[in-house]
Amino acid sequence: MDENIEIGRRLRQFGEDKFGTMAEFAKSLGILPQNLNQLLNGERRPGIRMQERLRNLGCPIEWLMYGETSAVTNAKYNYLVEKKWRENNPDKAKILDYLEGVGITNVEQLKALFNPAGIAEDVAAILQKRIEEVTGVKKK
Repeated sequence: MDENIEIGRRLRQFGEDKFGTMAEFAKSLGILPQNLNQLLNGERRPGIRMQERLRNLGCPIEWLMYGETSAVTNAKYNYLVEKKWRENNPDKAKILDYLEGVGITNVEQLKALFNPAGIAEDVAAILQKRIEEVTGVKKK
């Protein structure tokens, strides 16, 4: 496949991951969306100045230009993407931090927490206890 098209594909991936939309990505780069489209479509390659702008936004240039990454580059990229997401989603970030703080770190644990059958059983047990407290009659 043409190198410029591969660079454009990786550039699009970076832009979507970090900025969500290509319009925001172009704005962050300080270029017109039409100019970004030329890069995304492989019509042009990022020059030295564009690579510097991308690097300043957290884009790993060796990955962008050659498809190669290192563990350090991956960690830095993941950190920057998460940081940007947290800045754009502060309420969701607080929820995730809380869930991690109580030991919920994956989807399976979250599903178990919000299992409708389990919630119904918990509510029924609480109601039964309240009824027993109010009436003084214990269910056999």
